[in-house]
Amino acid sequence: MPDPISWTFSWPYFAIAFAAGYLLGSIPFGLLLTRLAGLGDLRKIGSGNIGATNVLRTGRKGLAAATLLLDGGKGAAAAAIAGSLYGPDMAVTAAAAAVIGHMFPLWLKFRGGKAVATALGVRLVLAWPVGLAARAGERLAASGLVRPLARQEDPRDVYHQYSVRLPADRRDAALEHLRSQSIFAAVHYPIPVHHQPVAAAWGYGPEAFPNALRLSTEILCLPIHPFLSDEQVDRVAEALLGALGA
Repeated sequence: MPDPISWTFSWPYFAIAFAAGYLLGSIPFGLLLTRLAGLGDLRKIGSGNIGATNVLRTGRKGLAAATLLLDGGKGAAAAAIAGSLYGPDMAVTAAAAAVIGHMFPLWLKFRGGKAVATALGVRLVLAWPVGLAARAGERLAASGLVRPLARQEDPRDVYHQYSVRLPADRRDAALEHLRSQSIFAAVHYPIPVHHQPVAAAWGYGPEAFPNALRLSTEILCLPIHPFLSDEQVDRVAEALLGALGA
């Protein structure tokens, strides 16, 4: 996956994901299907829209259903392919581009459709429940050195970051070890909020929030997300445990 820290390294991946997503999203399936069916230019029928609703106005329910599936499918495909190759950031980029491509297709002088079906396909992929975080937690918790996030009964978890707590004196060495293995873990909050210059006017002393201070030396964010295979999750877990000598 691209390095989330280095924009210099990552921007070509974003550009490729956006371009590919846009091209896929710009395919006007409704227009193509109605022309192949001998119904003429869909843009001159009904509302002039190129989506499934306007295809239905031709009286061809089968063509409308096919348009709905293909328009939704191209959004889902853009997100799924980019995500499987390069991770969730690329999935979101390609997904947004697919929606834009449907709405503003180059081939139709940027006059496309409303992208309702395409956006639905995108959501079905991007909002899929996060299941692999639990696997990572089980692998790491057994070591006794890593404390994964606590989970409630009957959870419906959504992780912005998958963070674990390590012994403070070993966190930075573990981070360097992971990066040496091309696993791009990160410390997103190395300085507590009350130590930031913007908080100086609040009048809190350096030791005012001991828990926040302690956590800032223990937290490590791992690249665990729904687009990883079980083998990749295991690789991250094993690399971290190896760094800790577990």
